[in-house]
Amino acid sequence: MKTLTVKREGTSTEFSYEIVWDGSYERLAGCVENLKLPAKKACIVTDSTVSELYLEEVKNVLSPLFETVTAFVFPAGEASKNLDTVKDLYTHLIENHFERKDILFALGGGVVGDLTGYAAATYLRGIDFIQLPTTLLAQVDSSVGGKTGVDFDQYKNMVGAFHHPRLVYMNMATLKSLNGEQFACGMGEVLKTGLIRDEKFYIWTINHMSEIEERIEPVLTKMIQKCCDIKRQVVENDPTEGISSPKIEKRVPCILTSEEVELLLEQPTDFDLKGIRDKAMLEFAYATGMRVTEIISLNVEDVDLENSTVSCKTGPKQRIIPLGKMSLAALKEYLDEARNILVKSEKEKALFVNLNGRRLTRQGFWKIIKYYQEQANITKDITPHTLRHSFATHLLQNGADLKSIQMMLGHSDISSTQVYMQFQNGGLNDTYKKAHPRA
Repeated sequence: MKTLTVKREGTSTEFSYEIVWDGSYERLAGCVENLKLPAKKACIVTDSTVSELYLEEVKNVLSPLFETVTAFVFPAGEASKNLDTVKDLYTHLIENHFERKDILFALGGGVVGDLTGYAAATYLRGIDFIQLPTTLLAQVDSSVGGKTGVDFDQYKNMVGAFHHPRLVYMNMATLKSLNGEQFACGMGEVLKTGLIRDEKFYIWTINHMSEIEERIEPVLTKMIQKCCDIKRQVVENDPTEGISSPKIEKRVPCILTSEEVELLLEQPTDFDLKGIRDKAMLEFAYATGMRVTEIISLNVEDVDLENSTVSCKTGPKQRIIPLGKMSLAALKEYLDEARNILVKSEKEKALFVNLNGRRLTRQGFWKIIKYYQEQANITKDITPHTLRHSFATHLLQNGADLKSIQMMLGHSDISSTQVYMQFQNGGLNDTYKKAHPRA
């Protein structure tokens, strides 16, 4: 087991923590115990991919140290790195009575580490967290330095905070589970570090590339240690180094074609209660373009079947969205034949409920989407937000004006809606030819 101390003293931004390299999670408990934390509860935050590989192992290691060890698992991928996921994590912590003295563990790559760190920085005005990075990129970069953050709409890392971990524990064995693309992303950061900060290290990396590609643990450990030591020097000098006004980077949203949407919506059957509910939910999501959080927050009373509309409330704002005939028919079938059977209590007001009769969660919604994506053999990385993007794009392609789409989506600024104009099928050219006198 090898260690490195990251420390800054004598300033208003003091911090000190150890980076540990090991070949397993066996000694994680001892490292945590040495911190002498007051925590009685621990929450392991991870994603749906990493949870299948390491969650139970880490949970078993930590369980003897705490009265309670819970797990919060969110859908893997950059699409989950947002305030909605943070909100769900807050809810998990509140429902499990986490206090300021308790602690979070970030088990995963950069998305998990950034999101967990931000939640730790803001929950109850700040609680402790520990980084357990499982990707090469996270081990050489994002887990060290205290930068945390999440994306806001299409803007990357727009919301964040500086919050240093109490410990960074790297299990080198996790690097063996990375695919080639994930490993290459990490190596890009390694080579960049060498080129910018240490020519000798860059040359060493090139000379040992065959061993690195074979993922020989002692060589990888030495490489990662050097990267962390370089980053340590930077953050000890100034933890905000390199932070400037954020660049407004608009990411291209994932869009389904009309044919792909049809294929997806055809997958649920009306043979059972689940199929009836899922059909109604998917039709509803595509018909309204509502955010996932908005959909799962709806109550039955928010839907006006007579006028074919739904009332969506986001804070003090409210918007009325039309319901198409296909969505309306599926929704009526769900309300008449499924929801009344699924719901166990008259007090439950949620429009969409799970099979236990309680309000559906974002994670539940995501799992349903992924299931039908696989059933439809759609290769695109679909999330619940994909239907929202497709809704807006297809409206625009079929002649809807941008202002109306903005109102239905609930965008406060039309610039957020304009991102969909890039998917217009020659719309701008057509408009130009029709309107310009000399076109």
